[in-house]
Amino acid sequence: MANNRLFVLAGVLSILVLSWYGWGWISSSSKPSPQQLADTALKSPNPQEKERAAVRLAQMEYTAVPEMCRVLQESDVPAVKAAMIQGLAVDRDFNSMDTLLNAMNDPILLVRVRAAGAVQRMLQIEVPGYRPEAPPEERLKAIKIYRAEWEKMRVSPALKNFREKLNQSRQGL
Repeated sequence: MANNRLFVLAGVLSILVLSWYGWGWISSSSKPSPQQLADTALKSPNPQEKERAAVRLAQMEYTAVPEMCRVLQESDVPAVKAAMIQGLAVDRDFNSMDTLLNAMNDPILLVRVRAAGAVQRMLQIEVPGYRPEAPPEERLKAIKIYRAEWEKMRVSPALKNFREKLNQSRQGL
């Protein structure tokens, strides 16, 4: 009788463990790739689905930078573009600086605000005179200054060292 109970208990535990690991395997294999999320963020007929895909893409950080840049450049949905900017800024992806600088003159105010915050955070400067709500001519003058600062920073040894340390931390070294 005791042996039967042990066999039943062992069987139930086995089923539970297999179910747990099986569910984890199934759910991990169904995670969309950065490419799939980017396609959804750009092509879904549902604006909320586009935004959800963009947020998930932005959370992938440095593993999805090319897709984030593509979505930022191609999307016409303000919340999607804002999510991409946030993802690039959190990741401190200096390779996307030109894209972020371009976004500072986007037709959409939300996008300009997020892009300005990202650029200021990454370059560690704030140019007097840039106001996201200003007319395009005024914004372009300030963006020109940001671009000049970026060109100086782009070739600096300090940025090269920072990028190397960032890459090492990403690789767990």
